[in-house]
This record gives sequence, structure tokens and C-alpha cells, in this order.
Amino acid sequence: QQQQQQQEQDEKKLNAQYPDNCDRRSWGRKYPHRTFDYIFFGGGTACGYAAQEFVKQGLKPGQLAIISREAVPSYERFFLTNEFLKGAKINDHFTCSAENGQIQDPDWYRRHGIQLILQTEIIFIDGVTRNLESSSGEIFKARKGLVIATGSMVMRLTIVDMPSNIFKAEIKRAKEQAQKENYEYLSKLDSQFDEKSAKLLKRASYRETGGGGSVGIEISGIASSNSSPEFEEFRMSEKKPILSQENEIVMLSQESERATSFRELDKDYRKYCENPYYLRNYADACHLKQTIDYFLTLAPELRKCIVIGGGYIGLECASSLASSGIQVTLIVRSGRLAKGILTTEMSAMYERYYTSRGVTIFKNSPAKEIVRVNDMVGGCRLEDGRLIEGNFILVGLGSRPASELLNGQLAMKEFPNGKAIWVDGSLQTSIQGVYAIGDVISLPFHMYGQSQLEHALNARRSGEHVARVLSGKISVYDYHPCIFGQFFDLKWKMWGDNGTPRYITVGNLESKFLTLWIWENRIQGAFLQGGTIEDENKLVRATKEQTKVSMKKLKLLRNVDEVLYQIQFV
Repeated sequence: QQQQQQQEQDEKKLNAQYPDNCDRRSWGRKYPHRTFDYIFFGGGTACGYAAQEFVKQGLKPGQLAIISREAVPSYERFFLTNEFLKGAKINDHFTCSAENGQIQDPDWYRRHGIQLILQTEIIFIDGVTRNLESSSGEIFKARKGLVIATGSMVMRLTIVDMPSNIFKAEIKRAKEQAQKENYEYLSKLDSQFDEKSAKLLKRASYRETGGGGSVGIEISGIASSNSSPEFEEFRMSEKKPILSQENEIVMLSQESERATSFRELDKDYRKYCENPYYLRNYADACHLKQTIDYFLTLAPELRKCIVIGGGYIGLECASSLASSGIQVTLIVRSGRLAKGILTTEMSAMYERYYTSRGVTIFKNSPAKEIVRVNDMVGGCRLEDGRLIEGNFILVGLGSRPASELLNGQLAMKEFPNGKAIWVDGSLQTSIQGVYAIGDVISLPFHMYGQSQLEHALNARRSGEHVARVLSGKISVYDYHPCIFGQFFDLKWKMWGDNGTPRYITVGNLESKFLTLWIWENRIQGAFLQGGTIEDENKLVRATKEQTKVSMKKLKLLRNVDEVLYQIQFV
């Protein structure tokens, strides 16, 4: 209601600037304030690569304007979850630094006559006339082409307030229950094995996993979880096994009391812990980085962060936080990590690696809400009722296309995470002269039909393509799916389609490993970690051409190089 009232007040202020017999939108159609040949609305990675391609195509000064709500020019957005949180500066990561090393800072745009209109909120778009209206009442018009590059918006959780005494009681109850379950589990082991074997097993499992995770054995050339299902869920959240239930509960209760007292006394704490964090843009990353630096000055028991989401963003953020010295608890909705990207075996490998690096993982634990105590974040409540304590929370539940301003004007395609803008082969929308690029679009894949792909490489290629189209070089956007990422110090890439049920995996995390998705003896998709440029180029071609291979021969191999050697092109 407050937001609606504020919008109505803003509407009245804007309409007051125009004659009584003319509303501001019809006035803007007749008398636009600022006019350009081309306007890019969004300012993300796609806009930076489009600007570079426009310059290559002979863009004249004053033809192009980029409107963005951010305070900085286009940058490589993927670096926010890795290098930036570890101390890197944005000046080294403006587009297009990731591919050709060229830094497009504000001076670069000035030299090429490109108008940067930053910190500007667009509240209305008229697709037919290609007019845009800002929150300050300024009207912009694109004469030849309007490009929508609004990207995506983060998924958010609800926040509930809880009295301090109830919060403390629930946290104590949750820890007592965890202690009880762990004690019962260890007692079960003692009943199954003789006392000496059980002690050796407990000691070996703790030493092997570094305090978190299960013992692994080698299966089909890769590290896999122990064949006993009882071992799969065994996790140690402390630096030593919890064997003495009564003494440990007293210690944990005292630790919680010290942390709660510090929250109430420290003045700076409230500034960093009023709300959960969402990581989508540079401003979000700056705030999160300041929080990390603040918590690193505190005692170890206060450096507790909950990362909600076991997908691509959640895993990258968890690795960056843990590498910085923060105690990370990862809340995963499904039964394994990165379910949309990794196979079951791959998820198990990365799970053991994360737990060995000190990350505590809760699987099959959908987050229900964020609990705030005394106007400060205190923890996260799961769907099953459990309350997990944390000093600050980072939510990485995924994103949805930011297409609301065009809803009802442009053709959309419905996806589970929202509506994406439909585009044809030239990236033009259902309105002539209006184009869309990046995360907000539904892509016309030649092999997979209309699909959505939210990742940096698609943003780069679609930005370059639309710049060529607007420069008169009409062609069909033929993008080959590719995503890449980094979990701690492990860098990986994936190409093609990972939706086929048949696949093989070879290698290990310590050196390099490869997964191939195969259908009817043809390669559909590939995942490679730790490979060379030659390996990557070969897999790009293999997935694009859907190279034919022998599944029987590949199953006999245990080395990545041997598998790659079997991929032969006609």
C-alpha cells in the first residue's frame, strides 16, 4: 500500500509538469526531450560488447546512448561472485576485459561519442514509438532502434520478525536436536562394529573429509561416495567430532549467548546485518564486500554466513566467502548441488570438495523465510521448521527475466522462472525496431528450439549480433550454448545440451575430469574441468556438430585424454 501511494504521488508530480489537457505520455510522444538513433536500455554486459561492435562497424558520435540504473559503465558481471569478493577492483573488469583485454571505462565511451546515461530509472516504455520515460520525467526517443537489455532480477525470500527470547530458545532446541541425532548415529555405528573398528572409522572419516563429508572410494575412474547409504548424510559441522552431548550443548549455548550479546552491543553490527544480501549488480557486491571485510575483523564464532541456494550463483558465492575466511552454511533445496548443471556423480564430487573446504551443507532443505531479531538478521527457517543461525545471509535462489515494463506490449514466452521476451533470428521482438538481448530473451536455438539461457557468453554474443544487425548486416543469431564458472580454484566449462539421460564421466577433481552427454551415439553436451584450450576447442566442435562416438569404447576408458582422442571428426 505504501508503494502504491508513493507511485500515485510520483504520478501527480510528473503530470503537473505538463499542460492540463495533455498527459505526460502523449506529450512525450510529441515532444521527446532527448533523441538518439539507437538506445540501449539496461547497461549490462551485453551493452558493453554491443558498444564495442558498434564502434567496429563505424558508429558516429552521438548516435548511441546507453541508459542504466547503475553508477558505473558495463562490466563483466560474472566477476562479482569471484574476483571482486576476493579483493579485485572493478576498473580491471569493465567490458570487454574478459576476451580481448580492452577496458571500456567512462573515458572510452567519451572518446567514441557514446552517451552514457547512468543512475537513471526508467518507469515507462512505449514500444511502438520507442519512447522511454525516466522517474524524473525525462523522455528519451530512439529513432532507428531500441534495444532492451534489462537482464534478470533476483528471487527474494520473505522476512519475518521474531522476539529475541523465542529466537534463542529455538536455536538452542535446534542444536540440542542436532547433538542428539549425531549421538544416536555414532551409537548406531558402535553397535554394528566392534569398538576398535568404529573408532578407526570415525577417525578416518574425519581426517579424510577435513571435518565435513563422507569417506570416498574410487568408482569407474572417479571419486564417489561410500557405498553405504548411511555414510552419505553424515556431516560434521564442528572442527572435531561431537561425542559428548551434554558438554557440547553447554559450550554451544555459551557461544550463542556471546554472539547475541555482541550483536546488541556493537553499533556497526546493525549497519551490516539489517537485511539479507542479494548479489546481482555492482552496488550489491560493494555492500557485501564491506560486510565481509567487517566480519573478518571479528572473532571466528561471529563469522557465520548462510548461503541460500545450491545452484550456480550459490556455489560460486559460497566458495568465495569460504576462501575469504567466513564460516559458510549452504542451504540446498534439492538432494544434490547444481542439479540443473551437474550429474549425480559430479554433484557428489563437488559436495565432498566443498565440505573438505569447511562448507557445511544442508540438502533437501528448502528455505522458507528469513528470521530477523531486533531488526537484525538472525537466521533462516527451513520448510521442515528447523531454524539455522547465521550472522548474515546471502540469498542466491536464481533469477527471473526483468521484462515487466514490456509486459502486454511484446510477445513473451513463459518459463518456470518468469516471462522472457520472444525474439526472432535477428533478435528483433514482435514490434518492428525494438530488439532484445542478454538474459531477458527467449533464444531461437537451431537445435533446441526456443530456450532461455542466462549467462555471460550469451550476453556477449547477442550484444555483438544486434550491433551488426542495426549496422545493416542482417544475419541469423546462431549461438551455441556455453556456460563457465569457478568453484574455489576449480575452473570449468560446459557446452551443448546436458538434458540427455545417457552420459559418461572420467577423471577426478585433482587433475581434470570430463562428462559427455550422449544420445544415439552422438555427443550432445560436454563438461570439462581443468582442460587445455585445445581440449576446449575440440569439445566445442564436437557438441556443435554432434560428433558420432562409440559408447562401448568410451566406457572402457578411465583417462580424459584417452576419451578426447576417441573423438574424431570426419
